[in-house]
Amino acid sequence: MTTERSASRPYTTLICWQRAVDFAVDCHRIARRLPARDARELASQLRRASVSIPSNIAEGNGRSSRRDYLRFLAIANGSLMEAETLLILITRLGLAPALEIDVAMSTRAEVGRLLGGLMRRLRAAEPPKEGSAVDAAGTRPERLTPAPLPRFPQQEPDAG
Repeated sequence: MTTERSASRPYTTLICWQRAVDFAVDCHRIARRLPARDARELASQLRRASVSIPSNIAEGNGRSSRRDYLRFLAIANGSLMEAETLLILITRLGLAPALEIDVAMSTRAEVGRLLGGLMRRLRAAEPPKEGSAVDAAGTRPERLTPAPLPRFPQQEPDAG
């Protein structure tokens, strides 16, 4: 069952999207300064991964169901992890100044927190699935909770 979303605010007003754009800009600046002969592939992949983050936030926001929105946010989160990995590789290879990488990593951490919070809010707003063993309060209804197993006294083994 796909849950319809009520009209949401424009994605450009989401702080998560705004900071993801900042992160993409940081990554593009780093990619532009990488030595062409050594890091052309890393630069290209960093650009694509970082642009994917705000793009997926925006695309998910435009979808009509929470389920689709969450799926696109999960893709954005995966791209965030990909960009982080590329920044770690660039750092270890000594291809960019540490200060630039630190700024980008700080922005990455903020985007990760904001993205996680947005995903939690959307999940909390979802009604329980039909036939779910969890009620709207997030607890198991009494009728579905299994009864405790009876305890039988231990029998002494026959000594005879």
